[in-house]
Amino acid sequence: MNKLRIIFLALIMTFLCTSTALAAWSITFNKTAYDLDHFSQPNKGIIQEKWSWREATSPTWINGYPSILEDNKDYLIKYEVQDKEGAWSLPDIKLISTRNINLPPVALFTVTPNPVVAGKALTYNDASYSPTGKPITSRSWRYQNPAGTWSAVSSTPPASFSTVGKYKIELIVSDGIMSSEPYYQDVEVIPDNNPPTVSFTMTPATNFYDFEPVTYNVSYSDPDGDPCGGYQWALRKNGGSWIYLSNPPSNYEAYGAGTFTLALRAIDIPKYPQQSAKWSHPSADPNTWFKRTFTVLEGFVMRGDIIPAPAERGRKIRIFARAVRPSDLSTRVDIDSATATIIDTSTGKAPAGFVPTTINLKYDAARKDWYGDYLIPSHITQKGKWPDNGTYEVIVTGRKAVTVKSCNVPFTIKGNILDRLINVTKKMQ
Repeated sequence: MNKLRIIFLALIMTFLCTSTALAAWSITFNKTAYDLDHFSQPNKGIIQEKWSWREATSPTWINGYPSILEDNKDYLIKYEVQDKEGAWSLPDIKLISTRNINLPPVALFTVTPNPVVAGKALTYNDASYSPTGKPITSRSWRYQNPAGTWSAVSSTPPASFSTVGKYKIELIVSDGIMSSEPYYQDVEVIPDNNPPTVSFTMTPATNFYDFEPVTYNVSYSDPDGDPCGGYQWALRKNGGSWIYLSNPPSNYEAYGAGTFTLALRAIDIPKYPQQSAKWSHPSADPNTWFKRTFTVLEGFVMRGDIIPAPAERGRKIRIFARAVRPSDLSTRVDIDSATATIIDTSTGKAPAGFVPTTINLKYDAARKDWYGDYLIPSHITQKGKWPDNGTYEVIVTGRKAVTVKSCNVPFTIKGNILDRLINVTKKMQ
């Protein structure tokens, strides 16, 4: 029995056959199908295939493919594949002849990648064949450049192209007796991907307090028009180690005062999958990235005092509050406003139904203090609770922009001012 080997390749199908003078032919199919968009996947992007065949003189296609072919006949075999997106390839139909006649060979090849980056290697899959099973004895390659000029004929295909543009590659094969018709493949040569550029500004630019909000304005551009694929930030304080961040800080309270350097680089998304994504700054060392250096000043904490001490029921107290540096409590910090809440109910010393009072404090520019007065009630509604004798806490709160800082200021109540006045009156009598 004669053996016929059919090779199906990609979404283009080819075959190779050999024959002897027996009455029947057996067939072996070797096929490879792929989708260029998913070539790297295990199934190469193909989810389904479909075969059919018929005698050349028959109008009816038969599903599947034949295992035996009769001698002295012509057959057509059709192969189709479907990709992951559901699209079917154009059918590829091959003529198989078991007649004892000489047919010219068929030139056929694929080239990848396509498009190809200028200077990058091309890979060829030569699937040329003879319908009558004769071996291919010679191959003649040439190509047409973007200017329309044809190269000299060569026994090997071009390995790469250095100039951007569209090329046409031609192949003619011979079985030693007859030559094939030319077969062409168009190849687009694209430029290599260029890196983007990136920079940023920040507001405020330097000498701001650690609690202040900071905004950043990033400027990204790409010479190829590629969109940004992401940013990488890095921060270091006082020349120390770099800390890598997905986003820059909105304020620097978590880092404290110091001299900072903030670095940024960006990566693009190239137009073609054959191109490699490029960083604006290829080194992973932030010292080579776009950088800005700035000074962050120390923030503030709140402190306060209450006079007189001790306080008395029925008498006003004066509450003082000030914003100061954490490292130097004698250094004042300008803030926008301050309040005092009497009293801190979390201590459990408030009577049932008590509602704390919050007063706005006034600013004393000479002392750089905030102050306010509050009259302590003279009547006790629940023994052991506010305003009975004991120690209580006032919450003083300072605000600067969106930053809020608070501290508790303790004070003691002892007696009622009326008791002291009665005692003085009795002594005078």
